[in-house]
Amino acid sequence: MSPDVAAEAQKLGIKILEVRPVPVVTDLIMTTRSFIRREEDTVRRFMKGYAAAIHHFVTKRDDSLAILKKYFPGNQSVTVDAMYDSFAAQLRPLPELTVEAIQALVDVGAVADQRTKSLKPTDITEPRFLEELKGSKFLKDLYTEKVSL
Repeated sequence: MSPDVAAEAQKLGIKILEVRPVPVVTDLIMTTRSFIRREEDTVRRFMKGYAAAIHHFVTKRDDSLAILKKYFPGNQSVTVDAMYDSFAAQLRPLPELTVEAIQALVDVGAVADQRTKSLKPTDITEPRFLEELKGSKFLKDLYTEKVSL
């Protein structure tokens, strides 16, 4: 949690506990393997749209704040600003999951269902679309600053 968000939470009377970092899944997109097989082009287009949305969020702060304020109307402006800053700091150009974060998710699932205990992160992920996007002109163009003369 960012210091700004912690300060806002404390003002609201929320107790803040210091904990060591834990690998977490911050963005999770799920579908079935059969959907991926049937709709590969749809998955590719979705991933491009998702990457473009991340880019918009982190590069167009005022627009993004306006959207947040629309959906969180009761919050004070400072709180929404802190929420934006905290979330923007966590975003990466692509929603990549770390092996540690996926394993933590599997471990939590194993508490509820022992069958998931034997799963490995590679059993439940499909990195092909992210890998394609990483090497694509689309992503390079998205993150190349455009300057008008």
